[in-house]
Amino acid sequence: MPNPSKDVPWQTIFDTYDINSHDFSKGPYFITADQIKSACQDFKKNVEKEPRILCYQAQKKDKPRVFNENNLFVLPVKNGKYAIIQGEGYTDIPEILSKPIYFETDLKFPLESSLVGNSEMQHLDYAFAIGMVQDFCMVGELYLTIRGRKYTPAFSFNVGKSIIHQQSVQTEVDAGYEGEKHIILIEGKNSKMKDIIIRQLFYPYKKWSIDTNKIVLPLFFEKRGQEYMFWMYKFTDKEDYNSIQLVRSAKYVIKKNSVVPHKCIVDPDSIGYIGYMKERKLALCDGNCIVCGKEFLRALRPVHGTIGGCDDVCCQDDFSHDDFSHDESLYGCT
Repeated sequence: MPNPSKDVPWQTIFDTYDINSHDFSKGPYFITADQIKSACQDFKKNVEKEPRILCYQAQKKDKPRVFNENNLFVLPVKNGKYAIIQGEGYTDIPEILSKPIYFETDLKFPLESSLVGNSEMQHLDYAFAIGMVQDFCMVGELYLTIRGRKYTPAFSFNVGKSIIHQQSVQTEVDAGYEGEKHIILIEGKNSKMKDIIIRQLFYPYKKWSIDTNKIVLPLFFEKRGQEYMFWMYKFTDKEDYNSIQLVRSAKYVIKKNSVVPHKCIVDPDSIGYIGYMKERKLALCDGNCIVCGKEFLRALRPVHGTIGGCDDVCCQDDFSHDDFSHDESLYGCT
């Protein structure tokens, strides 16, 4: 499926530099950020002319039409320089069909700060704090030692028949953990992913394989509702971008009776619009606590001023479940 915001700019880039005439079977086409800016200088929106945005294609759905039509993907090879490559640049994130593992935490007190926000890093930190990451990895004790942006050393690798020489680019992981013999690198997302560009696992894998003498294990992580989901991958050939293989996967659910006392806060991903209470001008929604999974209802005053129902659920001004402004006997916790 093409990406409308990138279709026209990339077609313009291809037309400007006659990229369609390039023989990709003989190697990649290299392009610089300055060339992209020059070709797109007449576009008004940043998303249509900013190289960083145009070259960010983390999922297949992010690719522009001209890339899909020619089986292409893009990789950074140096700051300000990219390689347009023909071949398979993505790996699937398969559905986890196995039954969830019900995980019992040993927390002695509630971690209130972990309930603030709804980011993949936040959920990953909580999963590590309660021992879930360690349970999945099965490599013994782990310590958080890697986080944020790092520059890779120079390295070369194969994509199909092409050899790519990467000359140090910026890369990052959501969290990296070190054990006695292993480095665990985790790329996390906070939305359902069907696939991911291999680069997000391969570049950090290459960096830490070069910079340490330990076994590097790349993982992908998602939190969907009450489920904490993990996928472990490996590269069977350190020099081959496409040698990625799924090792195993699992999904966890925290046992309700193992959750310490806490203030319930709704998981934004679980919110569902039920109906509009016309007489009271309230939108009625339901959701689950992000910690314990408890279901509850919430009636919220619409803020958009319409007289009809809140079809977009845009009236959810906050998600705390203990400050109801209506009759809890009718619409409180269930």
